[in-house]
Amino acid sequence: MARLIPPAIRRAEPEPQTEDRLLNTEETATVLGVSKDWIYRNARTLPFALRISTGRVRYSKKGIKRWIKRRTSG
Repeated sequence: MARLIPPAIRRAEPEPQTEDRLLNTEETATVLGVSKDWIYRNARTLPFALRISTGRVRYSKKGIKRWIKRRTSG
């Protein structure tokens, strides 16, 4: 027997998560339209930067999209 979920709760359920892609510095610079040097200089302050090991940073593609959206809306 299927369990019934009230409509208010159904609407509150999160959207299905799609897999995030981690970009390297060159890909990130291309997406943002900036130089690789700019990415290196600002990596510590970028909220979508992920340190995966000593000296290795990758950048969340989903995080970049959210960051751009926040900076351009409002």
